[in-house]
Amino acid sequence: MWNTQITLDMTSTLLPENFIQKIRITSKILKAVDHRLRQRMLEKMEFYGALNAEALSSLLNIKPSLVNHHLDILRKQEIINLKLEGKQFFYSVNHNRIRKINNFVRCINDLD
Repeated sequence: MWNTQITLDMTSTLLPENFIQKIRITSKILKAVDHRLRQRMLEKMEFYGALNAEALSSLLNIKPSLVNHHLDILRKQEIINLKLEGKQFFYSVNHNRIRKINNFVRCINDLD
C-alpha cells in the first residue's frame, strides 16, 4: 500500500495531469494520420486542391459515408481545412498542422 502511494505521488509530479491531457490529444492527432485511407485522402487533396466529399469518394472509389466518416476524424484534429461554398463543403490540407506534426515526429524520434 505504501509503495502504491509513493508511485502515485511520483507520477503526479513527474507527469502532471495537464501534461497527460496533452499526450492524449497528441495521440488522437497521430492516430488520425496513421491510417492508410486518410493518408490517401490527404494525398488526393494535396494533388487536386480543395475537394468535396463526392469528389473524394469518386477518386478513391469508396462510399460517401466512409469518406465523410474519415473527413470528420481529420477535421476534428485540424488536419484538414473546411470551407463552405454555396451548399457544398470543400476540404483541403492544413499545411501548418502537417508541418507541426512532421516537426513533432522528427523531434521525438531524435531522442537518444
